[in-house]
Amino acid sequence: MEKLETPLTWALVILILGYFIAGNCCKIEPNEEINNGFSWSTASDKVTVDVEIITKDIAINVDSIIEAVMQEVDSSLNTGEGEDSE
Repeated sequence: MEKLETPLTWALVILILGYFIAGNCCKIEPNEEINNGFSWSTASDKVTVDVEIITKDIAINVDSIIEAVMQEVDSSLNTGEGEDSE
C-alpha cells in the first residue's frame, strides 16, 4: 500500500496546484455584480468620510456606580446564606 500512497499524493498535489494556476491565469473578466459593483481597476484613490465629533462633557458619577455594585454584591451574599455548601 505504501507504494501507491506516495505517487497518489504527488498526483493530487500536482492536480491541485494546476487547478489554482489555471484559475489564476485563465480568468475571465470579473463579474462586478458579485462584488456589489466594486472593481479594483475602477476604484478611486480619493475617499471622503464624514465624521461627527461629539464634544459634550459627560460626567460619570463613579461613586454611585460603586455603591450600586456593592449593594448588588451584598444582596447576592444575603440570598446565598440559606443554601448548604458541600
